[in-house]
Amino acid sequence: MLRMEVVVHDQSWPQITLTVTRESFKEGKVVVQDRKQYDLAYVKLEEMLHNQGRKMVEEIISRHQRSKPAGGQGQ
Repeated sequence: MLRMEVVVHDQSWPQITLTVTRESFKEGKVVVQDRKQYDLAYVKLEEMLHNQGRKMVEEIISRHQRSKPAGGQGQ
């Protein structure tokens, strides 16, 4: 299982700080952070979630492809 955590805060209003933390089997804990003007923050958060989520799914797929027995069909 992999995990992703998102924190959004407004300590620096009108800037919003976006922090995405992802746990990785390969890389350990990965933290990505950005600060955007409030009207651009949602688009940036979508981009961050997309990029980190893609890496998580690719890592899970890769892990299962490596463990597939030779000649087996798998599920």
